[in-house]
Amino acid sequence: MAKKNSMKIVAALILGAMQAFAAASTPTHLAAADQLVTTLRTQGDNGIFTDATGTPLNRYGAAWADAYVFWGPTARAYAQCNNFMTLLLQNSYPGWTAKGAGFSSASPTAAMYHDAIEGNLYGFQKVSNFSNILPGDLLVAKYFDGSDNTGHVMLVRGAQAMGTDGAGVTTWQIEVIDCSKSNHSQDTRVFNLGPNTTFATGGVGRGLMQVFTKNGAILAYTWSLANGSPVYYPAARHLTLGRLSN
Repeated sequence: MAKKNSMKIVAALILGAMQAFAAASTPTHLAAADQLVTTLRTQGDNGIFTDATGTPLNRYGAAWADAYVFWGPTARAYAQCNNFMTLLLQNSYPGWTAKGAGFSSASPTAAMYHDAIEGNLYGFQKVSNFSNILPGDLLVAKYFDGSDNTGHVMLVRGAQAMGTDGAGVTTWQIEVIDCSKSNHSQDTRVFNLGPNTTFATGGVGRGLMQVFTKNGAILAYTWSLANGSPVYYPAARHLTLGRLSN
């Protein structure tokens, strides 16, 4: 009986999360990110990947001094995950700057964004129960595994609970928008150019990843839905969920 009741509680939490997603309005920064991704995808579908000088319109890797994002009429993006988020917030909320919010840097690293969420600092609020996830939330990983990067910053576009196993672990399929040099599943940065021929860009796009939770706490995540996709645990790559606290 206790097991049945616990399963009912889990089901109710999942249903509540999905209802919240359905009812939630789209935050300004998510709408702006979605517009950018849609335009970049449309350009690629039309075979437009570079400008007149041959410079890619969507690419990954710029340090803060060289990073830029232009929404149109021809969309362009050259950034890393953290400075893409900084530029997105600046564009979405006139007057917002990272230093004005309290960060020590004009473009916080991914680890700084992670720590701001964990500490409820600089206008960010930690979402402790993952079932309360909403569109526009930030998923931010902080790396402890010797990676060259301090972490990775992602923007939540959608979330769906795929089921809960007998141990109480819930698998979530999360659609994220980010700036990356590698692609998620069903990624907008991957283009079909013909039979058995694909082309992938880096830069800004959206795709699917997985997060595993138990009792609302994040246990692990994978970069994609593919079988064999590495599973990252908190000791190596700690993932947190947060949102702008307004």
